[in-house]
Amino acid sequence: MEISPYELVIIAGGFSIVGAAIGGLSSYYLGIVKTAIDAKRIAGIRLREAFGEELATLQRVRINEAETTSLLKGAFVKHQMAVNDFMLHLSGSELESFSDAWLKYYGCYRNEKKQDVEFFDKYFHHCDKEGRNKAIININSLLSFANPPKVKSWYSFIRK
Repeated sequence: MEISPYELVIIAGGFSIVGAAIGGLSSYYLGIVKTAIDAKRIAGIRLREAFGEELATLQRVRINEAETTSLLKGAFVKHQMAVNDFMLHLSGSELESFSDAWLKYYGCYRNEKKQDVEFFDKYFHHCDKEGRNKAIININSLLSFANPPKVKSWYSFIRK
């Protein structure tokens, strides 16, 4: 069985069209994935910026528990907006872990039950003598979710 030149052109053209379609679809999919990753990264940056001023104040200035509580209450709306934006980009277990960290930041855990009612009271002197340090730890645990992924450099793949 011999293939004529016209049939060969049709076969080659068909493979070209299929290859272009596969390449286009894979580029489209990778573009969507990259957009989602970039959106999460931007939301993470906004989350870090929202907590930045309060975290710097808590780390650098010796303030008492009452001032810690008032500082965090004053910035709560800014923090809540950044958290809401960031939570849109989390899924599954990440979302559950982040929600727990958020509740530990602004709520209280009593007897292994989550309670949403005690707004920043744990940073005040009657709940916790080390409210400032606890606030710093809780903020850092929230911000750990917003860390960018670690990317290996290209030459690390060659060494293996």
